[in-house]
Amino acid sequence: MDTLGLKAADIASKTKISERTITNFIWNDTPIGAQLLRELHAKYGISIDWLLSGSGSMLLGQTNEPAGTYDVTPSSDLRVQRMCTLVQELMSSASPDEQALLETHFKFSMRQYQQMLSTTNQE
Repeated sequence: MDTLGLKAADIASKTKISERTITNFIWNDTPIGAQLLRELHAKYGISIDWLLSGSGSMLLGQTNEPAGTYDVTPSSDLRVQRMCTLVQELMSSASPDEQALLETHFKFSMRQYQQMLSTTNQE
């Protein structure tokens, strides 16, 4: 908020999330809700990775955060097919907030996913 010169009231008016809710996140040091994460990302260009972990660049213009759309290569391995089907079903039925949280979870809990992103310059 300091970096962008924002107050809770400014964020509330632009995100339609109550000022009280935003203030509670700040003063009670509670995790930011998924809706506010997406709104801060969409309205102010703040990296969801940064919001969740505090690491990396805060603003999207300073990072290469992936857009969230990936092609899945078909495989003859049944295990791979099942996993791809599950991920596709999860992503197709999830809200944008849930999609962002699922991807962020993959990024921070699976070293292989992070490596894949860095080798394809989508980090």
